[in-house]
Amino acid sequence: MNTFQTIVLGIFAFFIIAGLIVIATVKAKGDVPPTALTIWGTVSQDAVTPLISEFFDSDTLAITYQPFSPETFDQELIEALAASRGPDMVLLPAELLLRYRDKIVTIPFATYSERLFRDTFIQGAELFLAPDGIYALPFSVDPLVMYYNRDMLEAGGFTAAPRFWDEFLALGAKLTRRDASGNISRSAVALGEYRNIAASTEIIAAMFIQSGNRIVDRDGRGVFYSVLAQSSAPAVLDFYTEFANPLKPSYSWNRAQPSSRSAFLASRLAIYFGFGSEYSALRQGNPNLNFDVTFFPGPRSDNELGITYGKLTGIAILRSSLSPSAALGAAFPA
Repeated sequence: MNTFQTIVLGIFAFFIIAGLIVIATVKAKGDVPPTALTIWGTVSQDAVTPLISEFFDSDTLAITYQPFSPETFDQELIEALAASRGPDMVLLPAELLLRYRDKIVTIPFATYSERLFRDTFIQGAELFLAPDGIYALPFSVDPLVMYYNRDMLEAGGFTAAPRFWDEFLALGAKLTRRDASGNISRSAVALGEYRNIAASTEIIAAMFIQSGNRIVDRDGRGVFYSVLAQSSAPAVLDFYTEFANPLKPSYSWNRAQPSSRSAFLASRLAIYFGFGSEYSALRQGNPNLNFDVTFFPGPRSDNELGITYGKLTGIAILRSSLSPSAALGAAFPA
């Protein structure tokens, strides 16, 4: 697990898992078996199991965590709920909240106040707030970051990785290499296309958010609606697609390129945008690659607060749980 993910997961996970002590303090008497709870999610087993072992009294509470692939989790959960064999709780990715919000327990603000929620968690976590309560308590966030090939940047005369978007305009001319036919053999940055760029949707979303466009908002009933038609959207898209325009000096990517991740691992791409959780896999993918990681870039402004996209996961209680009271105590501190 990389530094970015460890910091955020450590803060959130300790806060959440400590809530299970509430249940553990109620000791079982006689031969009463421990309350059994199951949790499903896409977070790795290695990240969750040690927390359960450290913080829970197994004589009182028996917790089983089942990890799933992000690609199959949604379908597995839908089928399990339809067959009445679903878990008590889920580590729910924020992008699945709309699909499952009628299937999870909304915790009333009387139990856990809105003020405490906003004071405790990052702004992005407010996606889990309902008009009358909380859909899920934030568990972890995997931020979008910037990986860069140190050797390629140094060879191009750059002593440090770019911090601001306007700095990227000069990268193409200095780092991108094309043959006589115009084919790209080495790229400065993977921007401008969609299918062969990892996290392209998230990259564009981060740019929208940085420009002040919230992408979606919700009314007083909690219903989400699009606000993408704001004036900043065309400018963001124009900037993004410039890097795939062969008539621009910044041209450095096209749809004929391999995946951005593959190009980066093959030392054919100087800057790769990916998630913090990819760090270890990138190291293993090419142990000889001289790369580093830093924060996702942003526009120049007086505001020093960095804004990026993050894959947010929250711990939610399913309405179908056979032990909703125990699940409530496991998810939320007293």
